[in-house]
Amino acid sequence: MPDTNQSTGEASRAATPASTTAGTPAPAPAQHAAQKPRVWLITSILSPLGYHVAQEVLRLGDKVVGGCCREEFEVDRVRHVCRYGAVNEQDEKVVNLKTEGGDRMKFVELDVRTISLCQSAIADTIAAFGMLDVLLNCTTETYFGLLEDLPTHSILAQFERSYFGAVNIVKASLPTLRSQKKGHILCVTGSTGTMGNPGLSARSAADHALEGFLDALKFEIAPWDLRVTVIQPPFEANILANPLTLLPLPTPSTDLPAHYTTLHSLITSTYPAAPTPQAAIDTSQSPLPTVLSPPSAASSELIKQLTAETVEAILTVAGIQSPPVRVVVGKEGITAVLERIRTISEEMEEFLETSMAADVPIAEGETLPGLSTTRMKLEGVGEEDEDIE
Repeated sequence: MPDTNQSTGEASRAATPASTTAGTPAPAPAQHAAQKPRVWLITSILSPLGYHVAQEVLRLGDKVVGGCCREEFEVDRVRHVCRYGAVNEQDEKVVNLKTEGGDRMKFVELDVRTISLCQSAIADTIAAFGMLDVLLNCTTETYFGLLEDLPTHSILAQFERSYFGAVNIVKASLPTLRSQKKGHILCVTGSTGTMGNPGLSARSAADHALEGFLDALKFEIAPWDLRVTVIQPPFEANILANPLTLLPLPTPSTDLPAHYTTLHSLITSTYPAAPTPQAAIDTSQSPLPTVLSPPSAASSELIKQLTAETVEAILTVAGIQSPPVRVVVGKEGITAVLERIRTISEEMEEFLETSMAADVPIAEGETLPGLSTTRMKLEGVGEEDEDIE
Protein backbone atom coordinates (compact mmCIF):
# COMPACT_ATOMS: atom_id res chain seq x y z
CA MET A 1 0.00 0.00 0.00
CA PRO A 2 2.82 2.52 0.65
CA ASP A 3 4.06 4.83 -2.08
CA THR A 4 7.61 6.20 -1.99
CA ASN A 5 10.22 8.37 -3.66
CA GLN A 6 13.17 6.63 -2.05
CA SER A 7 15.87 5.12 -4.23
CA THR A 8 15.97 1.46 -5.15
CA GLY A 9 19.14 1.04 -3.11
CA GLU A 10 17.51 2.44 0.00
CA ALA A 11 14.41 0.30 -0.51
CA SER A 12 16.42 -2.89 -0.78
CA ARG A 13 18.37 -2.01 2.36
CA ALA A 14 15.17 -1.00 4.14
CA ALA A 15 13.62 -4.39 3.54
CA THR A 16 16.47 -6.30 5.15
CA PRO A 17 15.95 -5.76 8.93
CA ALA A 18 12.15 -5.95 8.75
CA SER A 19 10.25 -9.18 8.45
CA THR A 20 10.62 -10.83 5.07
CA THR A 21 7.37 -12.72 5.37
CA ALA A 22 4.15 -11.54 6.92
CA GLY A 23 3.99 -12.37 10.61
CA THR A 24 7.63 -13.50 10.80
CA PRO A 25 9.65 -10.80 12.57
CA ALA A 26 13.42 -10.63 12.29
CA PRO A 27 15.31 -11.93 15.35
CA ALA A 28 16.74 -9.51 17.87
CA PRO A 29 20.48 -8.92 17.44
CA ALA A 30 22.44 -11.79 18.98
CA GLN A 31 25.45 -9.61 19.72
CA HIS A 32 23.52 -7.55 22.27
CA ALA A 33 24.34 -9.92 25.11
CA ALA A 34 28.00 -9.00 24.81
CA GLN A 35 27.39 -5.25 24.59
CA LYS A 36 27.44 -2.72 27.37
CA PRO A 37 23.85 -1.85 28.42
CA ARG A 38 22.54 0.98 26.30
CA VAL A 39 20.51 3.99 27.40
CA TRP A 40 17.24 4.64 25.55
CA LEU A 41 15.03 7.72 25.60
CA ILE A 42 11.53 6.82 24.37
CA THR A 43 9.29 9.82 23.79
CA SER A 44 5.89 8.20 24.44
CA ILE A 45 6.58 5.37 26.85
CA LEU A 46 2.92 4.53 27.51
CA SER A 47 1.91 4.40 23.84
CA PRO A 48 1.46 0.83 22.54
CA LEU A 49 4.69 0.85 20.54
CA GLY A 50 6.74 2.73 23.14
CA TYR A 51 5.55 0.46 25.94
CA HIS A 52 6.34 -2.81 24.16
CA VAL A 53 9.76 -1.56 23.00
CA ALA A 54 10.55 -0.51 26.57
CA GLN A 55 9.53 -3.93 27.91
CA GLU A 56 11.84 -5.71 25.49
CA VAL A 57 14.91 -3.50 25.97
CA LEU A 58 14.55 -3.71 29.75
CA ARG A 59 14.51 -7.49 29.45
CA LEU A 60 17.75 -7.22 27.48
CA GLY A 61 19.32 -5.33 30.38
CA ASP A 62 19.26 -1.84 28.85
CA LYS A 63 18.27 1.35 30.66
CA VAL A 64 15.21 3.36 29.67
CA VAL A 65 14.01 6.91 30.20
CA GLY A 66 10.35 7.13 29.28
CA GLY A 67 8.57 10.31 28.33
CA CYS A 68 5.03 10.85 29.63
CA CYS A 69 2.60 13.71 29.23
CA ARG A 70 1.87 15.78 32.32
CA GLU A 71 -1.28 13.84 33.26
CA GLU A 72 0.62 10.54 33.05
CA PHE A 73 3.78 11.77 34.71
CA GLU A 74 2.70 13.40 37.99
CA VAL A 75 5.56 12.27 40.23
CA ASP A 76 3.43 11.66 43.28
CA ARG A 77 1.04 9.55 41.20
CA VAL A 78 3.86 7.44 39.74
CA ARG A 79 5.20 6.76 43.24
CA HIS A 80 1.72 6.01 44.55
CA VAL A 81 0.99 3.57 41.71
CA CYS A 82 4.29 1.75 42.19
CA ARG A 83 3.65 1.43 45.93
CA TYR A 84 -0.08 0.67 46.08
CA GLY A 85 -0.89 -0.81 42.66
CA ALA A 86 -2.65 0.15 39.45
CA VAL A 87 -6.18 1.44 39.08
CA ASN A 88 -6.29 1.70 35.27
CA GLU A 89 -4.48 0.51 32.15
CA GLN A 90 -1.91 3.33 32.14
CA ASP A 91 -1.10 2.72 35.82
CA GLU A 92 -0.64 -0.97 35.06
CA LYS A 93 1.93 -0.12 32.39
CA VAL A 94 3.87 2.04 34.87
CA VAL A 95 3.91 -0.79 37.42
CA ASN A 96 4.99 -3.35 34.82
CA LEU A 97 7.88 -1.21 33.57
CA LYS A 98 9.11 -0.33 37.07
CA THR A 99 8.85 -3.98 38.11
CA GLU A 100 10.82 -5.09 35.07
CA GLY A 101 13.42 -2.32 35.12
CA GLY A 102 13.73 -1.16 38.72
CA ASP A 103 16.45 1.49 38.87
CA ARG A 104 17.02 1.05 35.12
CA MET A 105 13.60 2.59 34.40
CA LYS A 106 13.01 6.32 34.85
CA PHE A 107 9.93 8.38 33.95
CA VAL A 108 10.15 12.02 32.89
CA GLU A 109 7.60 14.59 31.83
CA LEU A 110 7.82 15.06 28.07
CA ASP A 111 5.64 16.72 25.49
CA VAL A 112 7.66 16.93 22.28
CA ARG A 113 5.73 20.02 21.23
CA THR A 114 7.44 21.95 24.06
CA ILE A 115 11.13 22.63 23.47
CA SER A 116 11.96 23.18 27.16
CA LEU A 117 10.52 19.77 28.08
CA CYS A 118 12.59 18.15 25.33
CA GLN A 119 15.73 19.79 26.70
CA SER A 120 14.93 18.79 30.28
CA ALA A 121 14.24 15.18 29.21
CA ILE A 122 17.71 14.98 27.63
CA ALA A 123 19.26 16.54 30.75
CA ASP A 124 17.39 14.10 33.02
CA THR A 125 18.61 11.19 30.91
CA ILE A 126 22.25 12.27 31.26
CA ALA A 127 21.82 12.97 34.97
CA ALA A 128 20.33 9.52 35.57
CA PHE A 129 22.52 7.33 33.36
CA GLY A 130 25.41 9.46 32.12
CA MET A 131 24.76 9.10 28.39
CA LEU A 132 22.20 8.59 25.62
CA ASP A 133 22.64 5.79 23.09
CA VAL A 134 19.26 5.51 21.37
CA LEU A 135 16.59 8.17 20.92
CA LEU A 136 13.27 6.64 19.84
CA ASN A 137 10.65 9.17 18.78
CA CYS A 138 7.39 7.23 18.62
CA THR A 139 4.95 10.04 19.45
CA THR A 140 2.11 9.82 16.96
CA GLU A 141 -1.46 10.92 16.48
CA THR A 142 -3.63 11.06 13.38
CA TYR A 143 -6.30 13.44 12.10
CA PHE A 144 -8.46 11.56 9.60
CA GLY A 145 -10.83 13.31 7.23
CA LEU A 146 -11.18 14.86 3.79
CA LEU A 147 -9.13 18.02 3.38
CA GLU A 148 -12.24 20.13 2.72
CA ASP A 149 -13.64 19.06 6.08
CA LEU A 150 -10.45 19.19 8.18
CA PRO A 151 -10.32 22.36 10.31
CA THR A 152 -7.13 24.36 9.90
CA HIS A 153 -6.31 23.93 13.58
CA SER A 154 -6.39 20.14 13.11
CA ILE A 155 -3.86 20.35 10.28
CA LEU A 156 -1.62 22.56 12.42
CA ALA A 157 -2.01 20.16 15.35
CA GLN A 158 -0.97 17.28 13.11
CA PHE A 159 2.23 19.08 12.14
CA GLU A 160 2.97 20.18 15.70
CA ARG A 161 2.90 16.61 16.95
CA SER A 162 4.19 14.60 13.98
CA TYR A 163 6.76 17.00 12.52
CA PHE A 164 7.71 19.87 14.82
CA GLY A 165 7.62 17.62 17.88
CA ALA A 166 10.10 15.24 16.28
CA VAL A 167 12.31 18.16 15.21
CA ASN A 168 12.25 19.52 18.78
CA ILE A 169 13.40 16.31 20.47
CA VAL A 170 15.99 15.51 17.80
CA LYS A 171 17.44 19.03 17.95
CA ALA A 172 17.55 18.92 21.76
CA SER A 173 19.50 15.65 21.65
CA LEU A 174 22.17 16.73 19.15
CA PRO A 175 24.56 18.58 21.51
CA THR A 176 24.72 15.52 23.77
CA LEU A 177 25.05 13.00 20.93
CA ARG A 178 27.67 15.12 19.18
CA SER A 179 29.78 15.40 22.34
CA GLN A 180 29.58 11.62 22.77
CA LYS A 181 30.43 11.07 19.10
CA LYS A 182 28.00 8.19 19.00
CA GLY A 183 24.26 7.68 19.07
CA HIS A 184 21.30 6.49 17.04
CA ILE A 185 18.14 8.48 16.28
CA LEU A 186 15.05 6.45 15.34
CA CYS A 187 11.84 8.15 14.25
CA VAL A 188 8.58 6.34 13.61
CA THR A 189 6.52 7.54 10.65
CA GLY A 190 4.58 4.93 8.71
CA SER A 191 3.34 4.20 5.23
CA THR A 192 2.08 7.79 5.45
CA GLY A 193 5.72 8.87 5.06
CA THR A 194 5.95 7.41 1.58
CA MET A 195 2.43 7.49 0.18
CA GLY A 196 -0.77 9.46 0.03
CA ASN A 197 -4.11 8.05 1.14
CA PRO A 198 -7.51 9.79 1.00
CA GLY A 199 -8.39 10.99 4.47
CA LEU A 200 -4.75 11.09 5.59
CA SER A 201 -3.55 14.18 3.71
CA ALA A 202 -2.46 16.02 6.87
CA ARG A 203 -0.70 12.98 8.36
CA SER A 204 0.97 12.14 5.03
CA ALA A 205 2.20 15.71 4.63
CA ALA A 206 3.66 15.80 8.15
CA ASP A 207 5.38 12.43 7.78
CA HIS A 208 6.77 13.31 4.34
CA ALA A 209 8.18 16.48 5.89
CA LEU A 210 9.76 14.52 8.74
CA GLU A 211 11.39 12.01 6.41
CA GLY A 212 12.78 14.83 4.26
CA PHE A 213 14.16 16.47 7.39
CA LEU A 214 15.86 13.24 8.48
CA ASP A 215 17.24 12.60 4.98
CA ALA A 216 19.08 15.93 5.20
CA LEU A 217 20.03 15.51 8.86
CA LYS A 218 21.88 12.24 8.26
CA PHE A 219 24.51 14.14 6.24
CA GLU A 220 24.86 16.88 8.86
CA ILE A 221 25.57 14.49 11.73
CA ALA A 222 27.60 11.83 9.89
CA PRO A 223 30.99 13.40 10.83
CA TRP A 224 30.27 12.57 14.49
CA ASP A 225 29.39 8.95 13.69
CA LEU A 226 25.72 9.55 14.49
CA ARG A 227 23.03 7.49 12.76
CA VAL A 228 19.43 8.14 11.69
CA THR A 229 16.78 5.55 10.86
CA VAL A 230 13.15 5.99 9.81
CA ILE A 231 10.81 3.20 10.93
CA GLN A 232 7.67 2.69 8.85
CA PRO A 233 5.27 0.34 10.68
CA PRO A 234 2.24 -1.25 9.02
CA PHE A 235 -0.98 0.79 8.89
CA GLU A 236 -2.53 -1.22 11.72
CA ALA A 237 0.37 -0.66 14.12
CA ASN A 238 0.83 2.98 13.25
CA ILE A 239 -2.65 4.44 12.76
CA LEU A 240 -5.05 2.07 14.48
CA ALA A 241 -3.03 1.54 17.66
CA ASN A 242 -2.71 5.24 18.52
CA PRO A 243 -4.94 8.26 19.25
CA LEU A 244 -6.99 9.39 16.28
CA THR A 245 -9.35 12.25 15.52
CA LEU A 246 -12.04 11.12 13.10
CA LEU A 247 -14.38 13.22 11.01
CA PRO A 248 -17.68 11.50 10.16
CA LEU A 249 -18.63 10.64 6.60
CA PRO A 250 -20.32 13.50 4.78
CA THR A 251 -23.79 13.04 3.31
CA PRO A 252 -24.23 11.94 0.60
CA SER A 253 -21.20 9.68 0.58
CA THR A 254 -21.72 8.14 -2.86
CA ASP A 255 -19.11 10.37 -4.55
CA LEU A 256 -16.34 9.67 -2.05
CA PRO A 257 -13.23 7.70 -3.06
CA ALA A 258 -13.77 4.01 -2.39
CA HIS A 259 -10.47 3.76 -0.53
CA TYR A 260 -11.54 6.57 1.81
CA THR A 261 -14.79 4.86 2.80
CA THR A 262 -12.90 1.57 3.27
CA LEU A 263 -10.41 3.19 5.65
CA HIS A 264 -13.23 4.99 7.46
CA SER A 265 -15.05 1.70 7.99
CA LEU A 266 -11.85 0.03 9.20
CA ILE A 267 -11.35 2.77 11.78
CA THR A 268 -14.94 2.72 13.04
CA SER A 269 -14.79 -1.05 13.43
CA THR A 270 -11.49 -0.87 15.35
CA TYR A 271 -12.23 1.91 17.85
CA PRO A 272 -15.05 1.02 20.27
CA ALA A 273 -16.01 4.67 20.77
CA ALA A 274 -16.14 5.51 17.07
CA PRO A 275 -19.43 6.63 15.54
CA THR A 276 -21.04 4.11 13.22
CA PRO A 277 -20.82 4.75 9.46
CA GLN A 278 -24.53 5.60 9.51
CA ALA A 279 -23.84 8.54 11.84
CA ALA A 280 -23.17 10.78 8.87
CA ILE A 281 -23.50 14.53 8.84
CA ASP A 282 -25.22 17.01 6.62
CA THR A 283 -22.76 18.82 4.34
CA SER A 284 -24.50 22.09 5.14
CA GLN A 285 -23.07 21.86 8.65
CA SER A 286 -19.48 21.80 9.86
CA PRO A 287 -18.38 18.24 10.60
CA LEU A 288 -17.83 17.48 14.27
CA PRO A 289 -14.73 15.33 14.80
CA THR A 290 -14.61 12.51 17.31
CA VAL A 291 -11.44 12.13 19.39
CA LEU A 292 -10.68 8.44 19.76
CA SER A 293 -8.26 6.57 22.00
CA PRO A 294 -6.62 3.27 21.12
CA PRO A 295 -8.59 0.09 21.87
CA SER A 296 -8.82 -0.64 25.59
CA ALA A 297 -7.04 -3.21 27.72
CA ALA A 298 -9.50 -5.81 26.51
CA SER A 299 -7.69 -5.61 23.18
CA SER A 300 -4.18 -5.35 24.67
CA GLU A 301 -3.15 -8.74 23.27
CA LEU A 302 -4.30 -7.64 19.80
CA ILE A 303 -2.31 -4.40 20.14
CA LYS A 304 0.76 -6.40 21.16
CA GLN A 305 0.39 -8.57 18.08
CA LEU A 306 -0.03 -5.53 15.82
CA THR A 307 3.15 -3.91 17.13
CA ALA A 308 5.26 -7.08 17.45
CA GLU A 309 6.87 -6.84 13.99
CA THR A 310 7.74 -3.19 14.50
CA VAL A 311 9.22 -3.83 17.95
CA GLU A 312 11.47 -6.54 16.53
CA ALA A 313 12.53 -4.29 13.65
CA ILE A 314 13.46 -1.49 16.07
CA LEU A 315 15.48 -3.84 18.30
CA THR A 316 17.28 -5.29 15.29
CA VAL A 317 18.15 -1.94 13.72
CA ALA A 318 19.28 -0.46 17.05
CA GLY A 319 21.83 -3.26 17.34
CA ILE A 320 23.41 -2.78 13.90
CA GLN A 321 26.74 -0.98 13.54
CA SER A 322 25.73 0.57 10.18
CA PRO A 323 21.92 0.73 10.29
CA PRO A 324 19.75 1.44 7.24
CA VAL A 325 18.22 4.86 6.68
CA ARG A 326 14.73 3.36 6.28
CA VAL A 327 13.04 0.22 7.49
CA VAL A 328 9.70 -0.74 5.98
CA VAL A 329 8.08 -3.25 8.32
CA GLY A 330 6.01 -6.06 6.87
CA LYS A 331 5.70 -7.83 3.54
CA GLU A 332 2.78 -5.74 2.31
CA GLY A 333 4.66 -2.49 2.86
CA ILE A 334 7.84 -3.73 1.18
CA THR A 335 5.90 -4.98 -1.85
CA ALA A 336 4.11 -1.65 -2.20
CA VAL A 337 7.34 0.35 -1.91
CA LEU A 338 9.00 -1.70 -4.65
CA GLU A 339 5.89 -1.28 -6.82
CA ARG A 340 6.01 2.46 -6.28
CA ILE A 341 9.67 2.60 -7.30
CA ARG A 342 8.82 0.66 -10.47
CA THR A 343 6.03 3.13 -11.28
CA ILE A 344 8.32 6.13 -10.75
CA SER A 345 10.98 4.56 -12.95
CA GLU A 346 8.48 3.95 -15.75
CA GLU A 347 7.18 7.53 -15.53
CA MET A 348 10.71 8.93 -15.67
CA GLU A 349 11.56 6.86 -18.74
CA GLU A 350 8.33 7.87 -20.46
CA PHE A 351 9.00 11.59 -19.99
CA LEU A 352 12.80 11.45 -20.03
CA GLU A 353 13.09 13.39 -23.30
CA THR A 354 10.86 16.17 -21.96
CA SER A 355 12.79 16.34 -18.69
CA MET A 356 16.21 16.35 -20.35
CA ALA A 357 15.09 19.11 -22.75
CA ALA A 358 14.91 21.45 -19.76
CA ASP A 359 18.70 21.32 -19.27
CA VAL A 360 20.60 24.61 -19.48
CA PRO A 361 22.61 24.65 -22.75
CA ILE A 362 26.35 24.53 -22.11
CA ALA A 363 28.89 25.42 -24.74
CA GLU A 364 31.68 22.94 -25.36
CA GLY A 365 34.43 23.39 -22.80
CA GLU A 366 32.22 25.30 -20.31
CA THR A 367 31.07 23.94 -16.97
CA LEU A 368 28.51 24.89 -14.36
CA PRO A 369 29.13 23.83 -10.73
CA GLY A 370 27.37 20.56 -10.07
CA LEU A 371 25.43 20.53 -13.33
CA SER A 372 28.02 18.74 -15.44
CA THR A 373 28.50 16.04 -12.79
CA THR A 374 24.75 15.47 -12.52
CA ARG A 375 24.39 15.29 -16.28
CA MET A 376 27.25 12.81 -16.57
CA LYS A 377 25.55 10.56 -14.01
CA LEU A 378 22.26 10.71 -15.88
CA GLU A 379 23.87 10.03 -19.23
CA GLY A 380 25.86 7.16 -17.77
CA VAL A 381 22.88 5.30 -16.33
CA GLY A 382 22.17 3.34 -19.50
CA GLU A 383 25.83 2.45 -20.01
CA GLU A 384 26.13 1.09 -16.44
CA ASP A 385 23.03 -1.03 -16.96
CA GLU A 386 24.51 -2.49 -20.15
CA ASP A 387 27.72 -3.36 -18.31
CA ILE A 388 25.79 -5.11 -15.57
CA GLU A 389 23.89 -7.21 -18.07
